[in-house]
Amino acid sequence: QRARAASIYASLLPVGIAIGTVVGGWARAQFGWRHVLFGVGAIGVATALLVRTTLPEPTRGYWEGSASSQPSAMSMRDSLRFLLGLSSFRHLIAGQVLAVFVFFSSVFGAIYLERSFELTPTEIGAFVGAMSLIGIPAMFLGGWISDRASVGSLSAPMRWAASFNAMAAISLGAYYLAPGRTSLLVIGRVGSLVPGSYGVVIATAQNL
Repeated sequence: QRARAASIYASLLPVGIAIGTVVGGWARAQFGWRHVLFGVGAIGVATALLVRTTLPEPTRGYWEGSASSQPSAMSMRDSLRFLLGLSSFRHLIAGQVLAVFVFFSSVFGAIYLERSFELTPTEIGAFVGAMSLIGIPAMFLGGWISDRASVGSLSAPMRWAASFNAMAAISLGAYYLAPGRTSLLVIGRVGSLVPGSYGVVIATAQNL
């Protein structure tokens, strides 16, 4: 059930995107984009300071039993040498880096919606926020499929993650080629239902 657990953690990504786009779209319409950027930066600095001063680092092995019974920590160099020596890990990282590169091309999505479809900042925030919320159950679905598939084959989750990313890339391409608002809305919502791979990749890396 590791992929499902990791998918719960990964679901915070669409939650954050939904909140950020809705609030950011409204704030941009009210105050302008410069003020929004300064505001987000101030919130980030304040949050970092809060975490740094109030959140202690847990003792290694605390949840697994006595810390003294745990193996000694590997150095960063030894850890990298071990991980990079695994061909499955190299392929997993290379594939996920490519997938993230494609996914984060959507950072230009707001400009695309504004210039191509003349949506207002508030409308853009609501539209992207709704797509992100739809993606939460899709994230859980990716973890569930991966856990079910891993019972029969340990390599199955990696193949599923690749399939999910391929489907996401196709839906993203169709989204940016949408000829009108109606098709844009349909493609955006259907594309958000593609099972998420982030939790699957985290769980697979931990299982190596």
